Formats: sequence, C-alpha cells, structure tokens
Amino acid sequence: MTLPLENLDDLTFEKLVREAVSRIPVYAPAWTDHNKSDPGITFIELLAWISEMQVYRLNRVGERSLGKFLKLLGGGLPKASGRARVDVTFSLKKGRAPVYVPRGTVLLAEDADGSPLPFETQKDIFVTGASILRIFSVCGRGGKVIDNTSANLIEYVYFHAFGQSPQEGDMGIDSSPQEGDALYIGLDSSPKGQSITLAFYLRDEPPWPGADDEDFRLYSSWTLVWEVALGGGNKWLEIKVAPASDETRGLTYSGTIKLDVPDDPSIASSDLFWEISKKNLFLIRCRIRALVGVEEGEGQRVHTASPKIDQVLLNTTPALQGRTMSREVGVDPAEDGQPAMTLGLKDQPIQEVFRLTTTSNGKETEWTRVPDFDASRPQDSSYIMDTVRGKITFGDGVHGKIPTRGSSINASYCMGGGPKGNVPAHAMKVVEGELLDSVSVENIRVAEGGTAEETLEKAVSRARDDLRRGKRAVTAEDYERLAVETPGVKIKRAKAVPMYHPAHKERVFNTITVVIVPESSSPQPQPSSAILRTVHDYLDRRRLLTTEIFVYPPVYVKVSVRANVMPLAGQDPRAVLSKVEQRISEFLDPLVGGDDGKGWPFGRPVYLSEIYNLIDGVEGVDYVVGISLKEGDREWKAADVDVPARGLAYLGSSEIKAMDRSKIGEAPGVAGGV
Repeated sequence: MTLPLENLDDLTFEKLVREAVSRIPVYAPAWTDHNKSDPGITFIELLAWISEMQVYRLNRVGERSLGKFLKLLGGGLPKASGRARVDVTFSLKKGRAPVYVPRGTVLLAEDADGSPLPFETQKDIFVTGASILRIFSVCGRGGKVIDNTSANLIEYVYFHAFGQSPQEGDMGIDSSPQEGDALYIGLDSSPKGQSITLAFYLRDEPPWPGADDEDFRLYSSWTLVWEVALGGGNKWLEIKVAPASDETRGLTYSGTIKLDVPDDPSIASSDLFWEISKKNLFLIRCRIRALVGVEEGEGQRVHTASPKIDQVLLNTTPALQGRTMSREVGVDPAEDGQPAMTLGLKDQPIQEVFRLTTTSNGKETEWTRVPDFDASRPQDSSYIMDTVRGKITFGDGVHGKIPTRGSSINASYCMGGGPKGNVPAHAMKVVEGELLDSVSVENIRVAEGGTAEETLEKAVSRARDDLRRGKRAVTAEDYERLAVETPGVKIKRAKAVPMYHPAHKERVFNTITVVIVPESSSPQPQPSSAILRTVHDYLDRRRLLTTEIFVYPPVYVKVSVRANVMPLAGQDPRAVLSKVEQRISEFLDPLVGGDDGKGWPFGRPVYLSEIYNLIDGVEGVDYVVGISLKEGDREWKAADVDVPARGLAYLGSSEIKAMDRSKIGEAPGVAGGV
C-alpha cells in the first residue's frame, strides 16, 4: 500500500481547457472558432497539458524536498527551539568571602507552574562583597557633577553616561562629550585585587552585527580608559581592559565589562564627592581619554551623543535556560546493530550534542552530527538529531556507518529551550551545588528569547524575507537601506547619489556617493569621521567589485523666508503669524520636513511657488504677497534657492508680517519671526 500524496491543485487537463476557452470572449471577442481543429485551441490544449504536468510534479514536493530547497537557498532547516536568556545578579551571603562562580553553574528558577527550571551561567564571574552606593557623571570644562544614583535605581529612567554640558542641555539637544568627561561608580568596600563585573543596560542601542559581520570593525568616536582611585582621589591607577572583556564595545551596546583591579596598596576610599554622598567612597571611573574623528566640518559642529544608560549592576552575568547532561545511553536490543538505529534521549528538547561516542572492544569512536545522510559514505561516523523529540539516528551502512552491536554509547548534550524559559523578574531562586551556602542569586529583569521550534512554513517565510531583503548593494535603494542598518551607529537618513563623485563636477560612471544623517536632536546633525568610516567599511564589503563608493556628510543650506500675509477677516493676526511660522519651520526641516514629513529631500531646491502655496494653505490666511527667499547670508531674492546633490535645506529665519485690510500693501507692524 502506497502512502497518499497531497493534492495541491485539483485542476485537471479538462478543467484547464474549459476555463481557458471560457475566457476567449473576454480577451479575444473576434475569435469564434472554438473547435479542436482551430490552431489556437491546439495551443490551449498544449499549455493545459504542460500545466497539468507541473501540478503533478508539485504534488510530489514534500517536507524533505522543501528542506533541501531551503538549504540550497542558504536559509537552512527550521530552527530549533530557542533558549531563554536572562542576566542574573549574585550576592554574597552574610559572613561569606568573595568567591568565583564558574561557567556552567546551574541555577533554578520557578516556571509558571511553580516547577524548578534550570539555567546555566555562560561566563566565569568573581562575586565581590562590594555594592554600588553612588553613580556620578562629571562633564564640561567646569567639572559639573550630576548625581545619577536615583535614575540608576528607577526602572525605565535613563541617564547620560558623560552627562550633558550646560549649554547643550539648555538647548535640549544631545550632549556632546568632551575629553576628560567621566562616569564615576562609588563602591562601599575596596575592590583591590578583585575582578569586578559590571553590567550596563543602554537605551536606544544601534543595530547589532549580523552573523556574517563577526569581524565587523566599529570606529568609536572616543577612546575610554577605566581607572581606580588611589588615596584621596587626586591620583588614579589605570585598569587594563582586554577587548574580549568588554561586551559593550566602548559603551555602545548593553553587556558586561570585566575589570581586573590591581592589588595596589594605594587604593583607598576618596572624599571626592563628600558634599553629595556624606561619606567616602571607593571610586572606579570610566573617562574619555581622547575624542576620535570628532572635528568641525564645513562650518557645522559635530555632535556626538553621550551613551544613555538605563541601569548599571554589579556581579551580573548572563545565563541560558537549560542543563548540560553527560550519561550512558541505553539501546533497544531489537535495534542494536541494525541499519538506521535510533537512540531516545529521555530529556527533551535537546539544544546541542557536544560529544557522542561509542566504545567497542576497548576502541572509542567519536560520531559527528550532520543535517542528513546525503553526503555520508559507508565508513563515515555520522548521525542526525531530532532536537524536539530527543532522538538520535545512525546511518544504514550505505549512507553512514552502523555502530557495532553491543557498543557502549555515551552522550554529552544540553537540554532545554522553549517559551517556558521566559520567566518573570525575581524568579531565580536557587544556586545548585557547593555554592548554595555561599551566594544567592536573582534576576532583576525578565528572561527573553525562549521560542518554540520553527515550523517548516515559518522557515520558508523566513527564507523568502531574507531573499527579498538582500545582503548586497546593487541599486541605490540597497545602499540607503544598508547604510541605515550599519551596526554600531545610529543613522537617521541616508541618500545614495549614483554617478556622483565629490571631486568631479561631471558624472562619473561606476561611482556612488552615500550621504548619511546620524540620529541626533541637533537641528543639523553632522556625522563624525568615525561614523563615516564605519558606514563606509560596512558598505564597502557589500558593493559590486567595479563600484567606487564614497560616504559623506550632508551639506546644510540655510534658507530664510520673508513674506506679507493677509489674515482673513475676524482672525487674530498674531495667531495667524504663529501658525505660518510653525508651518514654515516644519516644512524646511532636514529631519521631519518636506511634503511627506520624512525630512527635506536631498538635493531638492526650495521653490518660491511652493512657499506661496504652503503659506496660502495655512488656516486663517486669506492670501500672501511679496515672498522672497535668502540663501545663507546672501541678498533677498524673489527666486528659488538651489540645493546641491548632497544638500538639505533648513530654516534660517522667517520674517512674516501681517497686512492691514484698511491699508492694503502696507505692513502695520504686527510681525513675527524666528
């Protein structure tokens, strides 16, 4: 008895012919001979036969074939269930000395049913007895001190790592850190000779590097140095931080930083912040040693945003839901030594098999996991794994070797995964093993990332989305999309200008210039050279081989507007002027201006006619006369203002006056302006 096949389409040859003939009067009314002798009907029957054969072949595409197609497209097989991730914070129990908690330490949380759910730590961590008492930012040339302690304790309230300088803070724009600005962390006990692990949670993180960007280089706008205070706080000792110990990449991403504090006898408490804290503190600080690639350009100041920190925690490290197991696996006697022999692991789902060995007559054989047996030879020690059911399958002797009958089989694997791992905050309760009496643990934040196994339908949909997005830059739209997605930097807008070479006036083939606008609340955001280099390197790895690429900042063109407005009868002239000025300011905005509210279009001139139309459409305006525009500091002209290809217009000033109906043509003095 053969297995039934899925019927993907019930259209037979007769139905296809009948449907095609029924459409002839709609598309070709002059075609009246529908007999089989007509050549057109012959072609319809031929195409119907081809379609029926295609349907026949599609009915034989099963799940295994779809999996092969996904593999060929680079999408891979459906993903296994995801392991929930959570940051756990350790603390010493009363009277206990600082202790190392090794990687792989098992922690127990309570799931929704109150059952214990295992998690494993992913890094070694030294649990110190110190606590964070105060966090300060010192910024600006005057050394302004900002106490961030309360913000660090309140959830969803962030603070600037390097504060805000008074001038920029008053203007309401992003802080622009300077050399010497620092973040101070005050501890209640000495960190001398200890490994301090600090977890930073940042707000508004830039995009993360993808799987194919592991070696991606991020050019930072500053170099940071970590230091510990010596006696009195007037001298500081540098703490060397290896790149591998800094997950934050210079306070760019959320992550942990491991600080190996030297065992220096000069390390002591400091009274540097006595006036605020009323006690001496052991201080560790992160200071901006030097700004990199932050310079003035084309008359515009380059603003670099200070990192926004949600919270800083001590003695915190990541943990993943699951448990590592190592044991001998029993074999069903009926299957032992048979082709396609299977092993059933009791624990499920299985995340990963670290090692699988068989031992026969004192000889140990290590087996390798493969996605399928298609490329396996008879002598290959390979197996496939069903992670959901926890089942291991060996070869049949033709595709993959069969384990020797009576072999002892040992497996080391990690079990876990699934939505049940997404436990709420404070669900972590127990530390298993010998550390139970030394440390306690809790999760300040919820666990995330636990997902069910991906279905084949979702895997197909994911592959389609990946193919649709593309990872290479071919068209101008590709360059713009990839520029905004550059890891490590936050780009608000990007514009690709084909055949534009910054050093030539004429068009240059095989050349493209990408203009980028960084995310900033500055009125005219300018990217630093560090941001430009980061975006350039990211795009350079994705361009066509024959394409020369340039990444440049925008050129901002200041446009001032002058006009006389006649309000409608009964309207308050000052209210009308306020609406006009607001509308002009919104329209001539590099970030939210233009007709679509997505920012002024790159390279688009400011037309006199559209300013007429803009003001005339404001509520309360009867008509407008005498409009003139001024570019920069040039003269007023009743003419359009040109904007270069990589330029953006912004409002310089507006001189809008209200006219008096009793004195047509005269401006009575009721005026606005910004």
